[in-house]
Order: sequence, then C-alpha cells, then structure tokens
Amino acid sequence: MKLTRVLFVLLLLGIFCIGSGRLVLAGDNHGSESHERHENDGSHDHEEDHHDHNGDNHGDEPEKLIRLSEGQMKEFGIKVQKAKGGVISKEVVFPGEVQIHLDYLAHVKPRYSGVVKRIYHHIGDYVKRGEVLAIVESNENLSRYEIKAPITGTIIQKHFTLGESVEESSNAFAIANLNKVWVKFSVTEDFLGQVEKGQVATVLNDRKAFLKQHPISYISDVLDETTRTATGRLEVNNRDRKLKPGMYVDVSVSLGNIRGNIVVPKSTIQNHDGKPVVFVQKKGGFQPHPVTLGKEDVDNIIVLEGIKHGETIVSHGSFTLKAELEKDAMGDGHAH
Repeated sequence: MKLTRVLFVLLLLGIFCIGSGRLVLAGDNHGSESHERHENDGSHDHEEDHHDHNGDNHGDEPEKLIRLSEGQMKEFGIKVQKAKGGVISKEVVFPGEVQIHLDYLAHVKPRYSGVVKRIYHHIGDYVKRGEVLAIVESNENLSRYEIKAPITGTIIQKHFTLGESVEESSNAFAIANLNKVWVKFSVTEDFLGQVEKGQVATVLNDRKAFLKQHPISYISDVLDETTRTATGRLEVNNRDRKLKPGMYVDVSVSLGNIRGNIVVPKSTIQNHDGKPVVFVQKKGGFQPHPVTLGKEDVDNIIVLEGIKHGETIVSHGSFTLKAELEKDAMGDGHAH
C-alpha cells in the first residue's frame, strides 16, 4: 500500500515537471520570437530612416563640384563665357607640302670657265644682293672675276670647291629668299567644282596648330595621271620662317558656314572617363557635363547635347579642372 502511494506521488511529480518544462520552453520561444520581431522592426525602421535621410539630402546622385577660389582661377588662367549659338566653317582638308617660291629662287653660274680661287660663303649663309660669293680665275686670260649674289636670301646649294675647274654652264650656288613660299596641295576630283582660285585656305601643321591663312592663287586644269588630283597652290608670307621647304602640312579650304545652336571653342572640351565633357559653372563650383559633339572647324565645335543655351561654361583652363577631377577620383583633390 505504501509502495503504491509512493509510486503515485512520483508519477504526479513527473507530470508536473514535464508540464513546467513545456511552459518554460514555450515561454522562451515566445520571448525569442518577440525579440526577433522587435529586432526586425527596429532594423526596418532604421533602414527606412537611413533611406529617407539620403533622399532628403542627396537626391539620386551627389553632384561632383570642383571648388576653386577666385585666386586659383586667376592663377590657372580659367576663363568663362556664356554658351551661345554661332557658325563654323564647313571645311575640307587636303595634304600639302611647302616648296620654294620659284620667283624667289636664283641659280648662280660662273661667267667664264676657270678655276675657283676663293670661296666666301657656304650653305646656310644669309647673303645680300651684290655680295661676293667666290672668285674665279678665267682660263682665257688668267684674270680673276667675282661671282656675286643676284638676290638677297639664303644659300641652299653650293657646288664650288676650292681649286676646282668649273665651266660656264655649271651651277655654282642656289640662293632662295624664303620670306615668301609656295604651299602646294592635292585636290581630289570630287571637290574640283567646289575648290577654286580666290577661296581662302588655312595652312595647318598636323591639323592642329594654325599657321597661315591665304587665298588660293592657282588650281591646275590638268590632273596628275597617277594620283588623279589637281594641284592647288598658295603664296604664303613667311617672314617668321615657320614654314620650311619640304615640310608636310595640311590645307583646309572653307566651303561655307554651318550654324549651331551652341558653338564653343575647342579649348572648352576635355575628355573624362572616355567621354567629352564641358565644365559648367554652378553655385559653389564647377561641374563636368558629358556632351554630344557635332561638326567642327579649326577653332570651334558644335555641341548638340549636354549644355544649355545661356549656361556659364569654362572656355579656357578646363584642363586644370579635368586634372582636379581626376585627382579627386584618386582620393586627393578639391572636388566634392
């Protein structure tokens, strides 16, 4: 009997413990789920707050501004202008070459056959008209005579050597006045009706540096049998001696004008991240605007998209802003 009671009490205690255990576990699960919901709710609220915070202050994407003081702008030579319309010249570029102007070239020959006794000037020397170049002893009467420069210019050839026997037909010197030169260029057949004598043409070096601007003085009426091109020619003043005979150049001929809604100097355009950009002045700094470009001439280019009429743009010194932008991309610059 006592044994039966003991077993009964033990059975009741076991049931109570198991039930209590289940209550604790349920309570723990409930508390854990509540805690997880609280954390999720808090995280969600935090993300929403963070999202709202970004949206209120930055919009879709922060603007990249390069901030420079007025002193820095002056130091770097940065100039601005309003974006506006204009015209560019419709041009075609032909290959050309600088040549000696034949009206300013002289070949000097001895008057009589003889022996060269003295030589006073050599290739590269600048001589004046009437200046003595050499002395020759005549074979006929052994008298000496002077060979003088017939024009003022530079000696470009010399065929005399001291003690040499020379004939009357030999060329002693060649003198060229390089203050005026010819620029000859080849005109292809499809432009023969558009390129004519009297039109203004521009001489370019590597299609970049502006050199000279002169009217076309000659267009040949006969095509070259090999190249099927006509020869055009410019008479160019060359007192600064920038054009050297034998130099290859380009000749740009204007065929009319093209009007653009926005026309800017080429110095305005910079390349950034593989795209052309124009720097626009904003409140507090300068911002690069990617642009779509149209036709161009020697100095200017049409902007089709990317900037608006009347915006203030950097016309000179934009390379400095590009450098600052690239420094900022590397973590060391003024852009913000």
